[in-house]
Amino acid sequence: MSDYLARLNPEQRAAVETLDGPLLVLAGAGTGKTRVLTTRFAHLLKSGRAFPGQVLAVTFTNKAAREMRERVSAILGAPAEGLWLGTFHALCARMLRRHAELVGLTSSFTILDPDDQLRLLKQVMEAGGIDLKRWPAQGLMAVIQRWKDRGLPPGRVTAAEDTDFAAGRARVLYGDYQDRLRALNCADFGDLMLHMTEIFRAHPEVLAEWQRRFRYILVDEYQDTNLVQYLWLRLLAQASHNICCVGDDDQCLASGSLVTMADGSSRPIESVRPDDMVLSCFGGGVFRPARVARVHRRRDNRSLLRIRTASGRTLVSTPEHVHFADFLREESPQKHFTYLMYKRGQGYRLGTSQLYTDAVRKPVIGFKQRCLQEGGDAVWLVGAFDNEPDARELEHLLSLRFGITTLPFVARRGKSSNGLVSDQARLDRLHRTLDSEPKALALMAAYGLDPAAPHHVPQTVTGRRRNLIVTLYADHRGTTPMHRIALSGNDGEGLAAVQEAGFVPRRYRRNAANWRYETLFRGMERIEEIRRRLQQNLDLQVVRKANLLGKALTLRAASQVRPGMMVATIDGAHEVVVSVEKVPEPGEVFDLDIDGTHNFVANGIVTHNSIYSWRGAEIENILRFEQDFPAARVVRLEANYRSTRPILGAAAGLIAHNKGRLGKTLRPGRNDAEGEKVEVVALWDSEEEARMVGERVEAAQRAGTSLAEVAILVRAGFQTRAFEERLITLGVPYRVVGGLKFYERAEIRDAMAYLRVLNQPADDLAFERIVNLPKRGLGDTALRRMHEIARAEGIPMLAAAGRLVAGSGLAGRARQALTELLQGFDRWRAALDHEGHVVVAATL
Repeated sequence: MSDYLARLNPEQRAAVETLDGPLLVLAGAGTGKTRVLTTRFAHLLKSGRAFPGQVLAVTFTNKAAREMRERVSAILGAPAEGLWLGTFHALCARMLRRHAELVGLTSSFTILDPDDQLRLLKQVMEAGGIDLKRWPAQGLMAVIQRWKDRGLPPGRVTAAEDTDFAAGRARVLYGDYQDRLRALNCADFGDLMLHMTEIFRAHPEVLAEWQRRFRYILVDEYQDTNLVQYLWLRLLAQASHNICCVGDDDQCLASGSLVTMADGSSRPIESVRPDDMVLSCFGGGVFRPARVARVHRRRDNRSLLRIRTASGRTLVSTPEHVHFADFLREESPQKHFTYLMYKRGQGYRLGTSQLYTDAVRKPVIGFKQRCLQEGGDAVWLVGAFDNEPDARELEHLLSLRFGITTLPFVARRGKSSNGLVSDQARLDRLHRTLDSEPKALALMAAYGLDPAAPHHVPQTVTGRRRNLIVTLYADHRGTTPMHRIALSGNDGEGLAAVQEAGFVPRRYRRNAANWRYETLFRGMERIEEIRRRLQQNLDLQVVRKANLLGKALTLRAASQVRPGMMVATIDGAHEVVVSVEKVPEPGEVFDLDIDGTHNFVANGIVTHNSIYSWRGAEIENILRFEQDFPAARVVRLEANYRSTRPILGAAAGLIAHNKGRLGKTLRPGRNDAEGEKVEVVALWDSEEEARMVGERVEAAQRAGTSLAEVAILVRAGFQTRAFEERLITLGVPYRVVGGLKFYERAEIRDAMAYLRVLNQPADDLAFERIVNLPKRGLGDTALRRMHEIARAEGIPMLAAAGRLVAGSGLAGRARQALTELLQGFDRWRAALDHEGHVVVAATL
């Protein structure tokens, strides 16, 4: 047995030695997937199955590519030369250099960075008469990138796929942008994949050439591929089928749930198939046929939940399955609740409330009113009852069992002014003394409540906490309903963050501080893309609602549904939920993806479909691998060598809730993998999180731990701010790892722009960047005149600059500065031609 194979466990070795035919390797973090890929690569070469240039290995990062190259070289015992190993974009750029003329480019084309791409888009939009203040170029860039990720050149974008950006002119602007790229001999990053996929489609002989070259294909992180990457891989693998993909796959109704079909008949959900037509709600009480795009099926070994309505309708689902359910004023019956309330800086308290408060002209939701009065940040409804004594009883029992106070956060005003509940200073002191967080988390776990999904979250006036409202079926005119996303505030910081994300909020004349961003789209993928971009800059609580029958219902997991809430039914009326109870028998569960509307009718109740349809098609690539390659073998890597047993147990408990997964169970790969238990801490905002982390860092330091052994991991760069501010306050030294990449730094981009002009004098974007860098006294007037000459004569801006110097359109200091720049380019180009290289001096 070869040494490199002896180091593998049985599952890893099976993945390495299965060389022929399609192979799907399901691997979680720490299970050795990189080892499998690199060892498989080396095994193909050492066994003589392939030469280095006959294996295509695709990764998502340059770092992963470098690591794979080093490991392959280590196994081979010699430097690995001639490998086709890299990221999707790097490999496609390498291919495109050979076939650039087929898409109107030359082999020396320039790849634009995002800054240059944005500047070019602004030029295209200005030439098209688009108001950049109303329609920011960042928005068009996102639209175009989405089309490119889906493999759509301008000619393939149909009217139905167009957006409302720039009054429906996005398709035309996309075409103008691509024409301008070709004229400049440029491509953006999205073009690299798009152009090669289009070349493969339009030129079978080119595709056949690459298919013959690559006998084996290896793909890392396959679940993260977008549609154009998926198409590119599938085209290349059509001939040999020797493709090995490594990925991680990680809601549903019970079998027997009757789905209402488009013709009015009912069919068990397990009998529904893709392309079947079901009855779906299009909003506003309108029901029409809709197509089933996908069907998900799996075994669930946990207890399910049964929702029962007043008419006797029942629906059994997993606790995570999303339903449309909410309290509707004047429709929901009076109920009494036991609630858990959270307030930042104070902790948690228990209380009771009626659904409708007394002594008001119009019904007011009691727990929402109480949250407002006490300045609470969130409310979870623990129990719902028909009378107050039952709610009070549960409040008392929970207080005794979990040790959570029932004292209010805000002093009560009434006849008695000497009591405890009337003393604000005493209440503040008590709440801050009580350590209620772990007790509240224990209560939530016992009652199936999600700390991240309270029943009510008020939005503060100051913008400290913001609700991003996503409303499905907000506008149901036309054949497909449109969905709305809305965010509002009255603070400059929030306004700037929204604008930084590329959006233009609406301002109000009466109060200039107030702003609101709101837009409609037919595709939930676009809504989710906007949500992701906004959440990169702002701390948001996303509230999802649906206007099914004319009144908005919140999207809630089954475990959140409470008696008294209303659900939408096939009769076009809301019906009250009377009970939510556990069903101990596990079984098979199913879900459907419905095109456009994302809902269907089961047992007479309108319910939401799979959340995968909101994420785009990426995860579907790995889920349909066995459909694309029917003879595929699936190997699961379940031995984790990175994490301890408690960490794996916690991760498995969370992943088990994922929907539509192919399934795997991680186990420790080492005998000494016990370790400490995982601690889960629920914190309401970034300030409290930073405070808690700062205290723990200080405690670790006092205990003798070196600060060099302490790391704070964040998901996005903007999240470091709160931690930095807290560490500065505490006087704790720190270092931020990450930041701008080397080629993203301004000075590096400037130097690259000089080299681009030297290499390709027709690169107008690069010339514009450096024409007045460093400052030479060339203002907007000189630049505008160069643009006019270039457009009029159809020449590059560098040549237009020469015409401007030679003519009489420029005088004085500006003429001298531009002359010196052009003479400098001539000298550097001469040196390049004579010596084969150029040295850019500091005078640049």
